[in-house]
Amino acid sequence: MFVAVADVRDFALAEVAAEVRSILAATYRFVPEAVALIDRRKVPRTPLGKVRRLELAAAVGDARFENQVHRLGSGAPPLAARQADGEIEQAVVAVWAQLLRCSEDFDRDADFFALGGDSIRAAQLSLSLEQKFGIRVPFERFANRVSVREIARYVRSGGNAGSADTCGTPIPNSAADGEALPGPIVARLHAFLRSWPGKPIGEDRFLRRVGSARCGLPVFWCMPDVQDALAFEATVAARRPAFTLRSFNLLVEYGAPAAKALARRYSEEIQEAFPEGPYLIAGNCQGAIVALDVARELICAGRRVQALVIADTPPFELFQEAPFYAPVIAYLANRSKFNPYRKYRFPAQGLKKLLPAGCRMTMISAEYSRFMIEAPLSQVEADLEDALIWAERAGAAPLSRAPGAYPTLTYYNSIFASVSELKLSRGETARIDLELCNRSGTDWGKFESSGITVGNHWLSPDGEVLVWSDGRAPLTEPIAAGSKGAATLEITAPAVGGRYLLEVDLIEEGVRWFGERASPPLHIPVIVEEPAPAPETLILHGASSESNPGELNASIRMIRSDVRGSALPGWRKLSAKLFLSLAKRAVRF
Repeated sequence: MFVAVADVRDFALAEVAAEVRSILAATYRFVPEAVALIDRRKVPRTPLGKVRRLELAAAVGDARFENQVHRLGSGAPPLAARQADGEIEQAVVAVWAQLLRCSEDFDRDADFFALGGDSIRAAQLSLSLEQKFGIRVPFERFANRVSVREIARYVRSGGNAGSADTCGTPIPNSAADGEALPGPIVARLHAFLRSWPGKPIGEDRFLRRVGSARCGLPVFWCMPDVQDALAFEATVAARRPAFTLRSFNLLVEYGAPAAKALARRYSEEIQEAFPEGPYLIAGNCQGAIVALDVARELICAGRRVQALVIADTPPFELFQEAPFYAPVIAYLANRSKFNPYRKYRFPAQGLKKLLPAGCRMTMISAEYSRFMIEAPLSQVEADLEDALIWAERAGAAPLSRAPGAYPTLTYYNSIFASVSELKLSRGETARIDLELCNRSGTDWGKFESSGITVGNHWLSPDGEVLVWSDGRAPLTEPIAAGSKGAATLEITAPAVGGRYLLEVDLIEEGVRWFGERASPPLHIPVIVEEPAPAPETLILHGASSESNPGELNASIRMIRSDVRGSALPGWRKLSAKLFLSLAKRAVRF
């Protein structure tokens, strides 16, 4: 991270780096590995004034710039500040040092994230401490700082963080108890929401009510910015009770402890505003991530979520971590990069393992990042009542436990074809018999339960994708782990002649093509032949097989005149003269 200042000589590099990391650790649970000071006048820019980011990043490795770069772990505090207080604290220090790959002589009051920790290492630390002390140490209970001393105090109290000082203010589980989030996050979120439409449901609340509608099931929609909120107020909120929530963009890192705490806070404010339920939770783009976390919090609290609405977001990536047991209504933008039909023929089928209550997909005419404007939202509002009727029926149906996403090893396979090369005419269809070998440790179910099909792309000889989606052959019978199965794939040759590669692969519809994760697809060379050109003929003007010799002579004279005055190539003229000579002989006979 670069800090641009008027004059680098006026600042102490170590102090600036420490302050930057402290702010980022408290707000985002993230710190940069390197913090660099740079004179504002020396920031490389384009003629239009934009920063040359690559050139700026290259300066970090320049030896001439090294004295202006502070790297994580350099400039450790004095040793007196690093003495461990008791066996518990020393044990925590040892676990930290192992995870952060550093020595044990660091400040016991330093924040875990400021020392280089991240959300993955935080989960590993929590697990290691639980195994060592038999007490779960949830990081979300330490709002502003996660330090060795705070964790040691938490462990000594037997899991009661009430004795923590203001450096590690615990976050109570209930909003009624006055949930405490990190101060910078609260201040930044309130600053963002000042320009949003509607009014907060109460003092110091983030949930805002928009519109004046009072009839119908309320919708709680999470969105990234104020423009989305204004469009939402003008459309959806005009016809049903509606509330807005802000996504975590520019606020906290998704998946970090603070993000989980904020999602819990949102769920508690929703229950405060609408105690009886049921709940319609919605989100678009990044807001869908937050909406899912909020819906899970409500379900864990024993509340009923009638439906989760997601818009303009990749469905599988949203649910791959764990199945979701409420109905899902997905609005897809037809011109968005997140439209699953760009890659798959039956995207809802492969999601059944993750969404046992069902997923209703509806296509909306919209572009990527242009979903939350009046026209697309009007289409959503027009469809929402029918979608809720579907969700009511889907939610009433009995649910079985969902298997969840397949592990990576599921995708190991081999495909063999009945042919090694093909010759086809343009647009010709052909059927190829395939042998499918399941080399994984997971059984592949029939298409209805697994969403697995066989499909193909058409590639150029250099591997460029020319036709993304062509044939499909759903798995009609299960293939057990280590076993073989069969399929017949119908393909259609490209409309232009030439040499191609037919790429055949297995697909988990709506999730991935197998070749993206494990075994390579099958490739078959194909020659697409051009049709033979029609033979060229010279037509005798006005003559037929029944013409008399006089008519034929007249036609020959016309052809001779055409040939002499034409701009035909030499060989064409020669051919015409030869034809005329033969025609004359025919007339004589």
